[in-house]
Amino acid sequence: MASVSNIDLYNALHGHKYFREKKLNERLIDFIAKTLELGLPYEESVTYRRQKGFKKDSKDFMTSLYRLHDVGFLEDETLEDIFLFMDFSNLRELADVYNSSAKYIDPYRLPIEYVEGPNEGLLKVQALSFEDDEMNLKLYKQLNVFFQKYIFGSSSTLNYPVAMTHEVTHTQLESNKGIIRDFYNGEVISIFNELLHAYNKSEELFLRMIAGRITNISIECLRAYNPSTDSFHRATAFKYVYSTLKAFELLELYINGNSGIKREIISSIQSNFDGDSLVEDTLSRFDITTRSCASINKVKRLIR
Repeated sequence: MASVSNIDLYNALHGHKYFREKKLNERLIDFIAKTLELGLPYEESVTYRRQKGFKKDSKDFMTSLYRLHDVGFLEDETLEDIFLFMDFSNLRELADVYNSSAKYIDPYRLPIEYVEGPNEGLLKVQALSFEDDEMNLKLYKQLNVFFQKYIFGSSSTLNYPVAMTHEVTHTQLESNKGIIRDFYNGEVISIFNELLHAYNKSEELFLRMIAGRITNISIECLRAYNPSTDSFHRATAFKYVYSTLKAFELLELYINGNSGIKREIISSIQSNFDGDSLVEDTLSRFDITTRSCASINKVKRLIR
C-alpha cells in the first residue's frame, strides 16, 4: 500500500474529492509576462497596520450580501478532554464524540491571535491527530470541520478588513465539508469576496490588491518550479495560482455585469454557503475553467 501523503490527509479532512498534480505551462508563463503591461502599482509595497473596527467593517460587507451561518468552534481544552477520556481503538466512536463537541458561534466571534511581524491572515482548523497517518486518514474522513481561531500579524500586505472577509468566507465554505470538490478551487470564493470588498472600499485599494495578487501568482509559480519544493507545497502554490485567476474571472463578470448577473453570482455563492451546491457548480454556471481563466484581456477588463 502506498504511503499516506500530506495531500491525502488534507483532502480527507476538508472533503476534497479531486486532485491531480499540475505543472507550470506556457499559458501561465505568457500570462505572467503580459501582466507587466497592466501599469498596476507594483513598485510601491504597502504594509497595513491593524485597524480598529476591522471585524465590523468586514461583517458589514459580508452581511450586506450574504446570510452567514454559525460555525463550529472547538476549544483546545475540549480537544484535550477527548484525548484524555476516549478509547482510541474505536475511530467511529471517537469521531462521533468529536463531532458533537463543538459550540456553534457567529464566525466573527472566533478568537483572534495576533503574532509579531507580517501575516496575511490564517484560519486555524481544529483536528485530532495521531502519529499513525493511516489512522489519521481513516479518522479525518469522518470528522466535521471545526475551527480554533484566526491568526493575524501586527502588520500585513493585505488590508485587514478584506483579509478578515477572506477568512470568514473560508468558514462558510469549509463548514460544509466537501462543498469544494477540487483541491485547486479551495481559494476561489475567498479571493473573490476579498477583492470585491476592496473594490467597494476604494479604487486605490482595489488596484493595489489586484497588483498584490498578480505578484503572488509569480511568486507561487517560482515556488512550484523550484525543485526543492515538496509535492504538498507545490500543489498549494498551484492552488493559489488557479484560484486567483478564477476569482479574477468571476469578479470581472460581477463588476461588468448587469444587476441580474450580480444577483445570480451572489445567489450562487450563497447556495455554496448554505451547502446546497458545490463551488464547482458556481464556476461551471459561469463557464469558468482552468483553461479560460489565464486571460490577460479579462484582467484588463477588470481594472479598466
